[in-house]
Amino acid sequence: MIRDLAALLVETGLSEIEIEKSGLKIRVARNLSVSAVAPQQAAPASPVSPAGQAGPAEPASDIANHPGCVKSPMVGTAYRAPEPGAAPFVEIGSRVVQGQT
Repeated sequence: MIRDLAALLVETGLSEIEIEKSGLKIRVARNLSVSAVAPQQAAPASPVSPAGQAGPAEPASDIANHPGCVKSPMVGTAYRAPEPGAAPFVEIGSRVVQGQT
């Protein structure tokens, strides 16, 4: 049974699986170690300010509280137009009403 679960992990690409049957609980997990190396880029030059004068600190913004944020229970794709090259459903800055595409 455990070998079958391990094979299922490999087949489906899952990292762990847990089942419970007749009071017996089995959890099979595999340890995947993936390291990504990001290419190093030169930091953009920051403007130099005169000594003793600090620029205004920009507040850390929380994207979830942005007025244009649309919260969704799932990931999806939004299309601005019905097909490539067609006019967009709505122009930036226009007012929309509920139910409008």
